[in-house]
Amino acid sequence: MASTLAGEVEEPTKTFRKAVFGAVGLVMGAYLIPLLAGTGALPSETVREWTDGFFSVVGDRIGGPWLHVWIQAAAAMSNMGLFEAKMSSDSFQLLGMAEMGMIPAIFMHRSLHGTPTYSILYSDTARRIFSVSKEN
Repeated sequence: MASTLAGEVEEPTKTFRKAVFGAVGLVMGAYLIPLLAGTGALPSETVREWTDGFFSVVGDRIGGPWLHVWIQAAAAMSNMGLFEAKMSSDSFQLLGMAEMGMIPAIFMHRSLHGTPTYSILYSDTARRIFSVSKEN
C-alpha cells in the first residue's frame, strides 16, 4: 500500500526506506519477545492449546487478567490500524483514478487537511454494502 500513498510524502524514496527498515525491526521485536516469553513461561504440555486467540490466555496465565485485557486491546488496535491503512490506500486509488479522468471528478475533492473526502466515503460505503451482501 506504500505506493498508493507515495505521492503524499516528501522524498518518498528516502522516507520509505527508513520506515520499512524501522518497521521490520519493530515488528520482529514486537512478535519475537512476547512469543519467547510466552513459550518459555508455560510448560511444554500446553503446546496443543496454542490456537487462534491463545496468546491472550498466555498473558492471563503469566500476568493475570490485566495482561489478558491488554493483549486483546492491543490486537483490536492493530486490526483498526490495518483497516485504516487499507481504507487510505483504497481512497487514494480512487483519487488517482479521478485525477486521470477514469472516474467522476467528485472523487478528486479534498478536505482542508488534504484527505480525499468523497473517495473515503465511497470506499467505506462500498465496503459496508459488499460485506453485508457476503454475509447473506
